[in-house]
Amino acid sequence: MSVPNLLLVDDDPFALELQVHLAQQAIPDCSIQTTDDPAEVEGMCATSAFDCVLLDYDMPALDGLTLAGRLRTDHPYLPVILCTGAGDELLATKALQGGLTDYIPKSAISAPALRRTVLHAIESASNARVIDAQRRELEGFAFALAHDFKQPLRQITTFANLAIQNFENDQKEDARRHLAFLSSSARRLSALVDMMSQYTLLNKPIEPELIRVGSVADGVQESLSTYISDLNGVVDVSGDAFIQGSGVFLHQILQNLVVNGFKYNGSSQPRIKIDISSKGDVCSIKVRDNGIGIGQEYLEQVFKPLARLHTSAEYSGTGLGLTMARKAAAAQGGTITCRSELGIGSEFVVRLPLAINVEARAA
Repeated sequence: MSVPNLLLVDDDPFALELQVHLAQQAIPDCSIQTTDDPAEVEGMCATSAFDCVLLDYDMPALDGLTLAGRLRTDHPYLPVILCTGAGDELLATKALQGGLTDYIPKSAISAPALRRTVLHAIESASNARVIDAQRRELEGFAFALAHDFKQPLRQITTFANLAIQNFENDQKEDARRHLAFLSSSARRLSALVDMMSQYTLLNKPIEPELIRVGSVADGVQESLSTYISDLNGVVDVSGDAFIQGSGVFLHQILQNLVVNGFKYNGSSQPRIKIDISSKGDVCSIKVRDNGIGIGQEYLEQVFKPLARLHTSAEYSGTGLGLTMARKAAAAQGGTITCRSELGIGSEFVVRLPLAINVEARAA
């Protein structure tokens, strides 16, 4: 964890000086800002990214509990610790139920206690942020998935009933056609279930390992060789780097991007260029295609679960490929972005943590 940025608030200058001294002992090199005016706190939090705020409870101008409630409204994931005096512990305990992160009695304040309380509050707030983000993501995914499941299910029901009627009326050709539609709908539903299973697996934490990006790119090219050949396609790979991540997840990212580059492509010879480079502590993987491109207003939409810019009759697919690619990148501490121009092609840029001390680890 990076060194935290703390805000200490107390209208008693002597108490404030003591807290600063203890905080410096508790968390060496931490960044500390202070104020003895609680009315300044909301403005300070609006302009500075604090990792934790310590508020005195007994401040006549604006008590700490009221101020904590205001901060919670504007900054729901900002850890707020209340410093209480004698007899205020019961009140602080009740306040925890209202969103206060923690409290620490002034009578028990010390460097070890302050360190323990602050770091625990920061960790709890960070976990809450992640959990809420995952919940929102799963809710959106579940809603989109339920919507996308309904279409093939309706088609299966409809064409199954039509096939039954065809057989009853001895209409064999119509029966064959409706059974073909039925089979197509079942395959789409099966593909959605498979993609859903893979998507769920991406929520599991990974054990980072040393990965040579060029080797994974070559593996993707080899695994798709028949598909590429059938389309008269070309894949060029240049550069190389080592990352700290998951080979399986990286393979999934690159495979999705390559397949998309070929699928949404009207060229007589679809081309994919994979350029691997590194700068600082980041590995950049640029995947360019000469496909149909994406409108500027849809560059973020394509990463949403089951989002489709074209009908399934135009281009097959589940609408989860890019969602899974971004999720796989995030699972490795990375990002994926897109820039595109209609009729020219698209470029997806994957950024992942570069491996450190590659020579020593490889040895």
